[in-house]
Amino acid sequence: MNDLANYIAPALTAITVPLVLSWLLRSAGSQAKMKAGVAWLEYGAAMKGFALFFVAIVAGLCVVWFNVATKDKRAVLSLILLFGGLTFPLVIEFFLVRIGFDRERIYCHSGWRKKRAIDWKEVESFRFSPSMQWWVIRTNKRGKIRASVYLSGVREFIGELQTRGIQSA
Repeated sequence: MNDLANYIAPALTAITVPLVLSWLLRSAGSQAKMKAGVAWLEYGAAMKGFALFFVAIVAGLCVVWFNVATKDKRAVLSLILLFGGLTFPLVIEFFLVRIGFDRERIYCHSGWRKKRAIDWKEVESFRFSPSMQWWVIRTNKRGKIRASVYLSGVREFIGELQTRGIQSA
């Protein structure tokens, strides 16, 4: 029986992870949201819900920490730090990252770096990174823009790059 239990968790993981990822990717297929003439690429409700699910796990572990025996507090604290350390970047990415574009420029808002407004003429090339599942747009002076495949409207954005004659690297 123990040997069977050793195979159940990996098998469930191997089945569940692709299903969740495909569901999240499907939720990103929507178009960019137009606000004041700017098309915004943002993470959808499914991605934000995914992050909030893990925030709830961390919050639940914090509640558990106050209700366990002293000898178990260290183990629960380790779980809080582990899940918190994994969840914090998800929250930053899914709630603070968005990319906008209009006729004149690209607008980058991120929790990872300061806001940027980049003129289209500064964009040199773009390429897809299969390992990171994002588009990398290279500019001549303003660094790189990374647009995840999970952002709504990313196809429109790539289409705009191609329409403007920006070359794929």
